[in-house]
Amino acid sequence: MPPAIRLRKRAIPATIPTFALLVNYPRIVYLKTAQAMIGREKTKGQPMNTKISPRAARMRERILAAALAEFAAKGYDGATIRNIAAASGAKHPIIDYHFGNKEGLWDAVIEHCVGELAKRIESISKKADSRSVLKEIVRTFFEYDMENKAFHRFMIQASARMSLKGRKAIKKHVAPIIELQSKCIKDCQNSGQLPKGDPILFSYMLIGVSAVLSSLTSEIEFVAKKKVDSSKTRQEYWKIIEGVFFDN
Repeated sequence: MPPAIRLRKRAIPATIPTFALLVNYPRIVYLKTAQAMIGREKTKGQPMNTKISPRAARMRERILAAALAEFAAKGYDGATIRNIAAASGAKHPIIDYHFGNKEGLWDAVIEHCVGELAKRIESISKKADSRSVLKEIVRTFFEYDMENKAFHRFMIQASARMSLKGRKAIKKHVAPIIELQSKCIKDCQNSGQLPKGDPILFSYMLIGVSAVLSSLTSEIEFVAKKKVDSSKTRQEYWKIIEGVFFDN
């Protein structure tokens, strides 16, 4: 039996698994403990079960939400894993285990955000006319932005610092949305329902318009004296979008 190392009055075997020595954690954490915290167990002689428990899945969601807020407010360089851990209630090693490092967490936030948005847009019926489909896409952007106010600010940060995995996520989830939106815009332009202009640039303009309330909340509330979170303000703003782009 290997000799024991004394650390904070606890006897710990000298043969500790390498990746149990989790980075930036004030004490040594056993592999089994880390596995249990994220809902994974390994039975002797059997492969590890990689299915994540509901509890661990909820923790992962909290980490992603906290990371989204932190990255949106401070950018990649200003954000810290310590702040994200504090906001999410997760231990630092659990974040490391799920995402590897800050870069991995950044990429995971991009994938999570644009992936969720893509799912919502995929549910829109494509059987309707192009104008109706376009209207629903813009409304989906608007509602998603209002539900996730940090999303647009984060995507601005992500655009300025696009990693390889981030580009893959954009190509996988966002590019098809822009393609569909641009096709609808082109159809509307050909029928005289929308003014001429590059359909892709038009698409990004509509995305920007849909994000105004969520990205300029404080300024709008100060200047316009309106509560951005109120249903009245949201409905009023959406009516403006409808009037400008879809009711003529």
